[in-house]
Order: sequence, then C-alpha cells, then structure tokens
Amino acid sequence: MRAERVGEWAWAPGGGPRRIGAGWWGLSPGGILTGVGLCWESVVGEFRLPWEGSWDVRGDHRCAVVAGAEGIALVDARGAVAWRAAHAGWAPRGGAAAASGTCLFDASGDLVWAVVPGERAGGGDELRVLGAADGRVLGRAVLGVETTGSAGAAVPGGGVLLDLATVHGGRICRARWDGERVAADVRDSPEEVLADLHPAGDRYLTAPMEADALTVRRLPGGGAGAVRLGEEVFPGGAGFDLDAGFLDAGRVLAREFDGPAVLLTAGGLDPVGEVAYPAGAVTGSLRPDGRGRWSTCDAFTGLSALWRLRDAGRGWAPGAGPRRC
Repeated sequence: MRAERVGEWAWAPGGGPRRIGAGWWGLSPGGILTGVGLCWESVVGEFRLPWEGSWDVRGDHRCAVVAGAEGIALVDARGAVAWRAAHAGWAPRGGAAAASGTCLFDASGDLVWAVVPGERAGGGDELRVLGAADGRVLGRAVLGVETTGSAGAAVPGGGVLLDLATVHGGRICRARWDGERVAADVRDSPEEVLADLHPAGDRYLTAPMEADALTVRRLPGGGAGAVRLGEEVFPGGAGFDLDAGFLDAGRVLAREFDGPAVLLTAGGLDPVGEVAYPAGAVTGSLRPDGRGRWSTCDAFTGLSALWRLRDAGRGWAPGAGPRRC
C-alpha cells in the first residue's frame, strides 16, 4: 500500500502535531501553539502560552490550556490568560524530571482534567476536574501513585483515559465525573503504554514497553480484545515501536522500531500490508488521527508530513497547491 502525501509543515523540533477538531495543532519553531487546516494548507489559529508544558486545545479552537510547574492556565482566543489554577510545585522524582503534569479538555469542552502533585502525604498525585469557564476545582481523586509523566485522551461520552508513568512502572487510568465526584480506576500496566483511544471510545490500543506486543483492550475493564506479537509481523526484526494508533474505526497503523509502517485490522490486529512511502519522505513519529490520515515527523528538525493511503488520483507534491482532505 502506497502512502500519499497530503501536505508538509515545519513544527518545532521535538515532536509533531496532533489532530484536534477541524485542524492539526502543534508548537511552531517560535514556540507558539499553532493550528493548521485539515490539509495543512494554512494557519487557522494561534495561542501564545504563558509557559512550557503539556497543552490541549478545545475542539472548537476557541481556547487552550497548558500545564506548568505550579499551575494550570487557560488562554482565550485573544491570547489573554483567562484564569490560572495553582497547585503544589512539581519536583524531580526518582531520577526523572517531572516539570509539569497533564491537562486536557473533556469531549464537551466544558471541563478540564489535570494531573497535579498530591496534597496528602503518601497518597500520590491527584486528578482534578476544573470548570473550563473559570478554572474552579469541581472535584478531585487521589491516584495513589507519584507520576513522572502522563498523557491522555478525552473519551467520547465523558471522562478521560490517562497513561501514568512512575518510577515503578506504568499505570492506565479511566476516570469519570458524574457531576458530584471523580471516579478514577487505576490499573497496573508495567509492560504497556497507552498508544491511542479508538474513535468510538469503547477500546484502546497499547504499545509495548517490555513484552513485544500490540494489544487492543476493552473499555471499561481493560480486558484484552486482541494481541499481536511483533515477531508475527516483523520476523527477525526489532519489534513494535511505541508509535501506533487507530487510522480509522477499522484499521490500526503501527511501526517497527526504526523500521517500516504496517496496517492491521482494528478488530484482531491481523496484518494487512506494509505502507510504502515516497523516496526521501519523513517517516518518524507516526501519529494516526482516527479519521484516515496520519502525520509523521522528524523530531530533530520538526519537519512533518501529512499522509493518507493512496487512491486513484495523483499524489501531492510541494508547490502543487492544496488538496481536498
């Protein structure tokens, strides 16, 4: 299967963009949080963040949140900080520097979820729910672990799914807010990290940290729905990389460590075929969007490309003008 390049963009070194609503967002070389259109044809929005840290943009692109060393902030469409929610400061833990936690909007855009340092001795970090309108803390749950890093995704229908890194291995947390309290189900995940959430929100994909296997797990509960060993897809190879995700509702895109990308079925993780890129293409840091497109990025230069599987039409080339996505 041949990959067709839809567009290119230069982002800041260190990581490519991600799909949010009707656009792709990432940090520009100047450090400005920048959104581009679905075909990467033009800029659709910008936010100047008050500090570096984990960030998210609401689905309608009207505001952004960013997690810092001592607080969470929301930036509005004018570029002004609408509110700040302070918390205890992050500090290095177990040899790993945890400069900030994670913050993200829920699917409605009305709530902000944040992982922050805990206030209770021995209780670990906290998961807080804040009102997006004013930053007021609506609820909180003790996670029971001290994190060295975290990431997550909003679940359609409400709540979030979080990947929590600790010095003693990983955890995956499914959290919900019922309007009165936060319910957080934290499960051990020592050999797997959260790679992606299915577009329907009823399952998620994990990539291997130790055992070389991709796994589709069900929500709720986390039971395995499908497992695929790296040796079955890349005989004699290096095994699966951490880069993997749902290309769409029926397909998964994954990658061998420093190797080729492959397409698998979302139901059974059955191999479909290898993805062939044009010569000289940027192929690192693969990130599917769940809607049939994926980005790749050179982490050292920030140069990124947007892809789809080739159809009967002609491919895109720099200077050829925008394509319909």
